[in-house]
Amino acid sequence: MELLPAELWGHICGFLGPPDLANLALTSSSYLAPARWYLYTKIMLRSDSPTRTDTFRLLLNNPPLARRTVSLSIETAKGWQPEHSFPSHTWIDMNIFKDMDRLCTVKFRRLPCAISNDATAGEFLDLLGAIYRDCRGLTEVSIWGFVWPALPVDWFLRPADIYQYAVRPNLQKVKYHAHYSSDMNWTFLISALFTPSISLEYLDLFIGHHASHFNVLSSLSFPRLRTLYIRGVPREAMTAFTLFLVTHPSIRYLFLLDVDPFLSTEKMKINMLPDLHTISGTPGLLTRLAAKCDSLKYIRCLVLDFNGVVDYVRNTEILLSTTRGFPNLKHCAVSRIITAATTAQIMSLFGGISIELECWTGGFYYREVKQLKAISQVLALFPTLSRLDICEWTYPTTPMNRDQYEALRDMASTTRSLRKISLYMPHLRTNEISSVLRIDRNNRFGQDVNLARTYHCIEGGPYLQDRRCIDFCSVHWQDELLLQES
Repeated sequence: MELLPAELWGHICGFLGPPDLANLALTSSSYLAPARWYLYTKIMLRSDSPTRTDTFRLLLNNPPLARRTVSLSIETAKGWQPEHSFPSHTWIDMNIFKDMDRLCTVKFRRLPCAISNDATAGEFLDLLGAIYRDCRGLTEVSIWGFVWPALPVDWFLRPADIYQYAVRPNLQKVKYHAHYSSDMNWTFLISALFTPSISLEYLDLFIGHHASHFNVLSSLSFPRLRTLYIRGVPREAMTAFTLFLVTHPSIRYLFLLDVDPFLSTEKMKINMLPDLHTISGTPGLLTRLAAKCDSLKYIRCLVLDFNGVVDYVRNTEILLSTTRGFPNLKHCAVSRIITAATTAQIMSLFGGISIELECWTGGFYYREVKQLKAISQVLALFPTLSRLDICEWTYPTTPMNRDQYEALRDMASTTRSLRKISLYMPHLRTNEISSVLRIDRNNRFGQDVNLARTYHCIEGGPYLQDRRCIDFCSVHWQDELLLQES
């Protein structure tokens, strides 16, 4: 193995994932360089990591390796405070970005600065400015879990901080989750992330529940915006938010989380969101939206958000009555766990209307053996159903027993189009899949079936980002690897 040329080792490393590359790098010094060459395409920096200064030094002393980086995650520990030896209020060495000219994605988790005074926002502006200056190919910025200190309004209007962004990358994807004080001005956010010429296609936004922030949002325009995740819109901001939807007809994938159901559509004479493909929201909110959105009826992917909903079945019935069904629906998901019996009632409402449904996700545990018969009966209403995603306990210590296996097998036997059953853990933020069961049919009528496990998640196994997860809002779910595997 030692005699293999470097080019061949590089080719081999290209087929390995991060866990295998890390193990290879630790095997010997001769394997370190080729493994590191692929490991450093995606870097995670943590403030509490004892090796972070070594990583900074390595990137500074090895420019070719720094140029390999395309994705950078910066995670700050809760309550981080600078040590006395720190020259600034941030733990990041800004010089590492000088050679990262191929960096496409940067992700921040919590403020990488000490939360103490007005230096906090200034330090972060300096850090973001260094990334913008050196990483001209940047297309995605994610900012999560920021809690800004209370600052005077005029601080965010200081022109010096705005001018440093004279040259900014043309961002296509922005995720911004931060808690503002009620008097914070939007100048900071707009000057740091949005430009008049931005080609933004994906926006995931949580800016607190303050109506004034949404008034400013309604004044922004992103002509190419295709995907919008919006969270925490209060009733006082619905007029501004509705205006934002009206002025962005390019939106195709819309996800409304914790949004007041009272959209201001009464006085509107325009049909909004003409190209809608996928939507997530409460039945009440979707019912209101349907009055001014003709394309809602023809969506392909629907996520029913039952958070805060009292009568699941009745609210879903009203929605279907208003839209007169979803005839083109391919994927339907329920975002919270109810019961198998209630899920069966909701599924029956779609029966006979959404006959092209190919995937159903969520709503019940497969361990509800006595109630699974109701699910089996209603699945017959969907002749093209290929996949069923069912809830599982988080890292279950009790394996599937015989009765549970037979209940799933009976379900597969009565639904001849069903090809895969995946069990996922809804209490994890990632909706991680615990098992995938392939349905093998042993006769031409498809009634004699066996369930073969093709994937199984083990706690403490592969890194979380390499595991498989359920995407409630998956647009191309049928292309996922777990369905393609034999």
